[in-house]
This record gives sequence, structure tokens and C-alpha cells, in this order.
Amino acid sequence: MGKFYFLGMILMMMVSLVADGVPPEGSGTEDDPYLVAILDNLLWISTNEAVWDSTYYFLQTADIDASDTQNWNDGAGFDPIGYFSIQTYEHPFQGYYNGDHFIIDGLFINRPIDNYVGLFGFTIGAVIRNLGLTNVDISGGCYVGGLAGSIYANSLITDAYVTGIVTGEESVGGLAGRNLTTLPITNCYAAASVEGEIEVGGLTGENIIHVVNSYYNYETSLINGQHLISMGALTDDMFTAWMENEMSLDINDYLTEEDGCYLINDLDDFRCLLAFGQNPEYDYRLNTDLDLIDDPGFFIPCLRGDFLGYGHLVNNLYINTPFISNIGLFGFAYEAAIAELGITNAEIHGFRYMGCLAGFFSHSCLTGASASGNVNGVMIVGGLVGGCFYSEIIQSWANADVVGESSTGGLSGRNSYSYITESYAAGNVAGNMLIGGLSGGNTNSQIADTYATGSVSGEYITGGLVGQCGSVGSEIDPTMIVSSYATGSVTGNDQTGGFIGCAYGYVFEIASCIWNVETSGQSVGIGLDDGGTVTDLLGLTTAEMLIMSTYTDIGWDFAGESVNGEEDIWGMEDDINDGFPFICDLEYPVSNEETIIDIGELIIENYPNPFNPETTICFSVPEGSDNTEISIYNLKGQKVVTLVDEYLESGKHSVVWQADGMASGVYLVWFQAGGYFGGKKVILLK
Repeated sequence: MGKFYFLGMILMMMVSLVADGVPPEGSGTEDDPYLVAILDNLLWISTNEAVWDSTYYFLQTADIDASDTQNWNDGAGFDPIGYFSIQTYEHPFQGYYNGDHFIIDGLFINRPIDNYVGLFGFTIGAVIRNLGLTNVDISGGCYVGGLAGSIYANSLITDAYVTGIVTGEESVGGLAGRNLTTLPITNCYAAASVEGEIEVGGLTGENIIHVVNSYYNYETSLINGQHLISMGALTDDMFTAWMENEMSLDINDYLTEEDGCYLINDLDDFRCLLAFGQNPEYDYRLNTDLDLIDDPGFFIPCLRGDFLGYGHLVNNLYINTPFISNIGLFGFAYEAAIAELGITNAEIHGFRYMGCLAGFFSHSCLTGASASGNVNGVMIVGGLVGGCFYSEIIQSWANADVVGESSTGGLSGRNSYSYITESYAAGNVAGNMLIGGLSGGNTNSQIADTYATGSVSGEYITGGLVGQCGSVGSEIDPTMIVSSYATGSVTGNDQTGGFIGCAYGYVFEIASCIWNVETSGQSVGIGLDDGGTVTDLLGLTTAEMLIMSTYTDIGWDFAGESVNGEEDIWGMEDDINDGFPFICDLEYPVSNEETIIDIGELIIENYPNPFNPETTICFSVPEGSDNTEISIYNLKGQKVVTLVDEYLESGKHSVVWQADGMASGVYLVWFQAGGYFGGKKVILLK
């Protein structure tokens, strides 16, 4: 016993000699943790990698003044606890740090070329709780946060907060720069000014997991000098109420419940989802159309419950934050169900995981949704959703022009272990690689009864319907594309096909699908076919694609025939979708309310309304606009006629729509001139 005790003392003395600072009292066990009471104790932890292991426990016992760190390391300040580098591999902090509700004040770190910067630089499986960091001044390169640079792999962060200034380049947040832990951040907040180039947020920068009861006040905190919404944003009044009520808010103080759903009756109700959208116990019902024209930049960063749109529209969603990720009406949707909701006139600019309806869509279901507008980002960009993971998209559509560097599609940017059926995309898609009319990249996902009609342009791995598809792992989750078609033009330099850019792996199947060889400009359906099973992938002319038997002969289920089933998925009429097949049950969500769109100088109105058989559409073209387009869409979201497509001088104009031969019903007049967009519902009664 004495021998082992003696050896242990020698080892402790050696550690003390190697590490700077003063060893804290205690032995670092759960029953006898290291007692962190002074700044030199923190210095000892940061320079003693041996105690970053998961077997060590720390308990802070007093407030610590860390302002002297501005004089450390020749102006570089504090050395973060835990790090990762390509050269030295990972040395994470994996221990247990309990701040016991004490603070560390004035922590200074100035390492602009270093990555993984914060009090804790890089954590794996760590537990950090009950700690406040006040008046921090922290700068780094990538993965920079006040509390932690990067939180990873089952790390638990709870009851912590940060105030001060945090600056970096990529993945920068007030509390944490990158949050990749499988556990949610809980009961935390940040009140910091944050600066960064990409992946920037008030609470967390890069974030692919939900947060719970954790916020920042976006009306007082700054992101790149602006009051912006990102994950965890709260309005000033709700943040103040949350703090004053011991970090708790009661949804019943804000919203009315009916039949298990909280009612969204106006924009003020919708704003409440900033606080309550994080909670999976709450479901919502939209009772009216919403117009965000006076709320540029507003969206809900997190939704974890059900949202029932009841056919209503959210118009004029405008977000221009190219340094923020997870952007859409709902930035991050997890274990959520969204139904019968339309997004119109969206204009979205961001970095990664972007879509009109949802940016990051995971373990969720989307039914009867639609979107129109423009989406512009860098990675994983879609007209309806950005990233679709372990989720379903059913009877939904997008008519949005989408631009992204990689994983970019008219409906979704990237799909993994997901299911898309009875859906379509009609917008134009452009990018560099993994570009598709419906979806950019697909792994272990199944697509059935879909189509894409917009033009698709990319450099590598570009397809009329899908950019890339393939399977990894077992046959349990194969990739399949069946009963789908593409008609848009397709251009690319390598791995480019009229239907798919690249198909890889042996566990995928493509069956009963068609691409238009004339309009696509592509003589091959798959640019690079690397395995798998392909059956009845047909390259046909426009004339052949306008014949119903072309589809029924390969098993498509049409209304009016029963040989291929009685679900009646597809329909075909000369005056719908230019005569190509359409999804029978797909309807554009509309409101019963009459609207006149007025966006600054832009005004759209028509008379008479209702009308038969013609109506005069009056509109104004804002000064400095480019080409003007006015088109008519039916309830299925399909363009039925283009009335104007030319350059017009600024000022008031009008055009007559002769609707002879059109069916009675509600139509959407869609206006676009330069950066201005708008739509108006009109009614044809015969």
C-alpha cells in the first residue's frame, strides 16, 4: 500500500512540475473532486492534459477574476481546455466540470489563427454545468464560442451562460461555436456580441441538434453588428420574462389551446414559437394567412411539435443572412409534423441547410406543403427543405428558383434515409455539384411518383430529377426511384444525365422512369451508372410523353384505369401542366380571404374579381427592375399561362387574361420583376 502511495505522490509531483498554475485541492474523483477556487487552478487544468480524461471531476468553489489572462502567453491569453488538430489529433476535454453557479469573469483569448477556441476548446462526452462566463473577450479561427469551441459526442451542457464578445471566422456562437453533441443544450443563454464569416449564431454557430429552454435576446445581442434571428433567439420581452421567472415560460400565458393545439391567430401568436417551438409537447394550428412583409429576417429557428397549416399561406418570408445556417420558415424541424401549409414569395439567402419551409428537416413528416420564391445558399439548399433526414415528404411541391454550390435541388437539397412521394418541383436549379431538378443528393432514400420540370445546370453530378443517388450499408435501406419523370433542360460538364447525374452502389433501383430527350438536351438518362438495377428508364420525345399509354404501359397508376391500381395517383389533361402528367391529389394551399399585394412600389390587383371569362390585371413595375414576368398558376401549383415575359419601363401597367377554356376555380397571379415578387388569388366563375 505504501509503495503504491509513494508512486502516486511521485506522479502527482511530476504532473505539477509539467503543468503551469496551481493544482487545486482534491483528488479529482467524483467523491473528492478538484476544487477550483482561483485563476491559477484554471491555468493548471488548461495546461495539464492528463486531467482532461473522463475519470476526472471538477467543482468550482468561488467566483474567479480572469482579467489577468489578457497578459498571458504574449497577448494570446488563456489556453483552451481541450483541443483538436490534424497534426496532433484529438485531445478533448471529457471530464465533469460543475461551476456550482459561480462565475469566471473577464476571460481573454486572442488566437485568431487557432481553431477550437473557448474556455473549453473541444469536448467529447463532457459534462459542463452551473457555470457563468461574464465579460469574455474571445477570438479564434474556426469553432469559437464563449463556453466551448466545439461540443461533440454525448457532451452535456446545462445551466450555463456567457456575456461579452466572441469573434471568429467559421462556426462562431455566443455560447458554443459548433454543437454536434447528441444531447440537447438545456437551460442556457448567451448575451454576447458575436462576429464571424459563416455559421454564426447568437447562441450556437453550427448546430445540427436541438436546444431545450436555451435562448439569447436577439433584440439586444448583435450578430455581425445586426439584431438577427438564429437558433435560440427570443424577443426582448419574452427573454426578460423568462429570466425573471427563473428561466421558465408558461405557454398558456401566451397562446390559447383548443382540441390539443395552440392557436396561431396572428403574427404575435406566431412569434411566440420562438420560445415554445423547441418543446416537442406543443402542437399548433394556423387559423389565418400570415404576411411577413413588415418583419424582414423573421423566422422560427426550431420546431419540434406538429404545425397544422389548414391550407393557409405565409407570404413574404425574407431572410438575408449568408453567414447563418438552418434557415427557412422553420430553421430546424425535428420530430415534427407539418401539414397543409404554403409559403409564397419567399426570398432566402443563407449558408447551409436552407429551404423555404425548413432548413434542417430531421425525423419529421411533411404533407400537403408548398413553396414559391427564391433560395440562394452554398450547401444543402432546396426549394422546400434543405436537408431531409429520416423523414417523409408527401404530396408537396415547390416552384422556387434555387441556387447553391453543392447538394442543391428544386424540392430538397439532400435526402438521407427519407421517403418522398407524390411531389414535384417546377423551379430552376443551378449550382456546381450534386444538382437535381427535384433533389441534389440522395442516400438510402426512396422517391416515388414525382416529377421535375425546371431547368438544371451544374458542373458535376447533375440530373434532371436527381443529382446523385446511391446506397451505403445493407439492403434494409435501399435507394429507389420509381414512377417519376423529368422534362427540364440539363447542362453539366461531367456525370450529367437527363434523369440522374450519378448512380452508385449495388443497393439501388430505378424503375419505370422517363426523361425528355428533347427538352433536356441529354441523350443518356444516367451520367455515371456504377452498379444497381435499372428497369424501364426511358428517354422519350415530348410527343411520346403526352400520351397516357406511355406511362400506363410501365405500371403508372392513373385516374380512370384500374390495371395498375386504384389509388389514382396520376392525371393527364391538355390544359394542366402543359399536357404532361400531374399528381391528382396535389392542391395548392389557398385561403378564403381576398388579398391585394402591396410591396412598396409593387401593387397587383384585378377587376372584375370574380370574373368570366376575362379579367384585367393591373400592376406596377418598380424603378430599376429587370425583366417582368406575370404568370397564372392553378390550384395544383402548375403554370397554365404566361401573360408577360419582357422588359417593361417602371410605372403602372395592365394586361388582360382571357380565360376561355379554363375550368372554374381559384388561380394565382404571380408577379416577378427584378428582386420584387408577389402573388394574388383570382376567381374564375362560369
